[in-house]
Amino acid sequence: MQGWQGVTRWSAALALMASGLAAPAGAQALPGHAVDFDPATGRCRIVLEPAGTTGDAPPRLFVTSDLLKPSFAFGLDGKDIAEAVVIRDNTRAPFMARQGLDAAALQADPFWASMTATAEGKDSLYLTVKDAKGRYSSARYDGLRGADVWRLAALACRAAGLDVTPQTPVEFREAEAALSLTDADRVQLRKMLAATYGEAGTDVGTDSGFTVTDRRFIAQYNTEHGHPSGEFLWPDALGDMLSMPLPVVATAPLADEELAVSFGDWVQLRSKGGATCRIATSASEVAGIDPALVPALRMSFAVDRADSGGRLAFELVSPNPFRADAPIVARVGDEAFALLIEPTSGAVIPKPLADGSLSNALMVALRRGKLVAIQGVSASGAPAGVAFSAIGFSAAFSAMAKDCNRPGVMAWIE
Repeated sequence: MQGWQGVTRWSAALALMASGLAAPAGAQALPGHAVDFDPATGRCRIVLEPAGTTGDAPPRLFVTSDLLKPSFAFGLDGKDIAEAVVIRDNTRAPFMARQGLDAAALQADPFWASMTATAEGKDSLYLTVKDAKGRYSSARYDGLRGADVWRLAALACRAAGLDVTPQTPVEFREAEAALSLTDADRVQLRKMLAATYGEAGTDVGTDSGFTVTDRRFIAQYNTEHGHPSGEFLWPDALGDMLSMPLPVVATAPLADEELAVSFGDWVQLRSKGGATCRIATSASEVAGIDPALVPALRMSFAVDRADSGGRLAFELVSPNPFRADAPIVARVGDEAFALLIEPTSGAVIPKPLADGSLSNALMVALRRGKLVAIQGVSASGAPAGVAFSAIGFSAAFSAMAKDCNRPGVMAWIE
């Protein structure tokens, strides 16, 4: 090729071997090719090898990535080309080289956009050229797909901006690097992974680097959610991963308690002597409440190991920020439940039924819902509200019943 100095040549297969990572058996094979890179100009050119040729000077289809601009071009390599045509599906059309394209325009170009043939289908296209002396030569490409050319450009030329579905470990790694995660994103992901797959109470600290354990957890997440990228983050899953709730470690044990285990936004606590079990969660949203109370606001349920049956202690909001002489309502989704303040204990509990018993309707709604919002009037007479996450509630409740050997309390959520 003329004008290409200081050229290095390699194939994507060699690049994979040099990385020490083999392509999975299910990955689509890349088309035959040679790659030239000119470090002086920052241009990387992929020349695609045809399956067959005729004539003395058969053309070669190429794609060039200018890494400095950045931009793309494609055309034909050959000698003294005076005329070029492409024949596909028995249709003959002039071949038009293009340059100065951005990634979107390259992939949308009609020449490439129609290349969706599978390797098994072996659909062919022919590129025929005529030189200045009227002599014809041609090249045949079988099963060529635009998607494979873009993967090749991203791998061999580090071409940016192309819409590529990664299929090999090298591509998965590059796709993760292209996410440009912030340190805060990485710490958030490490916390989510540790909370989901690690030991209860694991503290990942503030280091933003993924560890071997983090990679193992990423692989577990990908397996559970059907992503093929092994130990690397699947780009389309990032939003869901970052939005997953973290365990609420701010729900501090009382003086005679210790943390047992976390379930989503709920924690299970037990007395140090093991006599009682409690589950709790901290407030996720507040409005119109004394700021001094906010750090301690929690919802909790407790049982006593020495007791029996379905006896359960309620604290729907503690410490209580609401006035007892004004209505208090809990809302879970479209359902509303009247609450009141128990005169003896001062606890916020569901309003008793006509016979004096308590319904389990609120607890069942909690098991099925995502959030419970409690509204009332504060001590100052202003509207007030506090919300608690329901994520992890049923798992924590079941663990509490089992840990304290109180199967009877399961009737509250069934």
